[in-house]
Amino acid sequence: MAGPTLSVLLKGLTTTNIQKLYTLINELSEKREDKDFYMSSSSVSYGMSEQKPFSFDIIDIDSDESEYDTQELDQIEIKTNFRPNTNILLMAMTNDFESHKLLGILALKIAENFNGIIDFGGKLNIDDSIKGKTYNINYETAVGTSTQYNICDVEFMKYWLEHENFSLVK
Repeated sequence: MAGPTLSVLLKGLTTTNIQKLYTLINELSEKREDKDFYMSSSSVSYGMSEQKPFSFDIIDIDSDESEYDTQELDQIEIKTNFRPNTNILLMAMTNDFESHKLLGILALKIAENFNGIIDFGGKLNIDDSIKGKTYNINYETAVGTSTQYNICDVEFMKYWLEHENFSLVK
C-alpha cells in the first residue's frame, strides 16, 4: 500500500540547487536509483532497521503537471509572503509510522536547505498550542466541494515531528 506524500514548495531551483537536492537525498538515503531511493528506519524505530522505499519528483508549478491553481497560489502568497514556483513532491511507498517520520524528516531537511514551505496535502488534526506557523489553504475538489489543506514553516515541522500525535495525512 502506498504511503503519505508531502510537497516542499520553493521559489525555484537553479541547476546548482538541483544538484544539491540530489546530494542531500543521497546523504539521507541508503540507495538511490534516479528518483527512487531507500532510507533506513533505524533512526526512528527504536533499533529495528528496515529499508523503506521513497520517491520524489521536481514539478514546475506553472506546468500542466502541477496541481496548484491560481487561487491556491494567491492564498499561499498572501498568507506567507511567498509565491512558490517549484514543488518537490516527496512520496513514501509504505504507510507505517517509520515511513511517516522519515518522510517528515526529509521534507524538513529540504525546506531548511532551500528556504521552502511544506504542504501536507490535507488537513492535520492539530490543536492551538503549536509552535511555528501553519496556514489553511482553501481549494475546490474535482466534484465541486470546498475543503482545505495545511501548509507550514520549518519551525512548525520541527515541532510536529516531535509531537506525541505526529502523523502525516494519508
